[in-house]
Amino acid sequence: MADDSTLLLLAAVYLVLVSLAISVIDSRRLVIPNALNTANAGGGLMFAAFAKTMPFLSCLIGGALGVVALLALRSGYRSIRGRDGLGLGDVKFMAGAGLWVGWQGLAPLLLVSALSALIFLTLRGTLSGHFDPQRQLPFGPFLCTGTLTIWTVQVAGVAPWISP
Repeated sequence: MADDSTLLLLAAVYLVLVSLAISVIDSRRLVIPNALNTANAGGGLMFAAFAKTMPFLSCLIGGALGVVALLALRSGYRSIRGRDGLGLGDVKFMAGAGLWVGWQGLAPLLLVSALSALIFLTLRGTLSGHFDPQRQLPFGPFLCTGTLTIWTVQVAGVAPWISP
């Protein structure tokens, strides 16, 4: 049986590789393939089952709540703006992300994701000299950034939103 540090290293490598693949494909094609969302969720489920970073139930709730939250956001945006603002791949991604970080990590994950997207848009607009509000932005890379950031903070034991 692998010790905790080996498990964490394997999980980290897995999460980084899946996140990298999602980020590259979403950046190029504006889609997160179902196979990669399945890999993300499968890895999150395995990590939740074998790691001791948080209760398994918290991870299951995180997966379900992540989907519900982004589906509600997607629906709300569509009803207000009359068009989609998030793809279903982003919604499905949150199932896996919630499994990795649990329900406690969802709000910080979405905050990091949104802030990193805002920073990117600000830099892109500043460097190009204009901002096109109609230009589509792949949100997958930013969701990956949020997931990796919050998961790392949790694994390091410095997440203030999780009591030991």
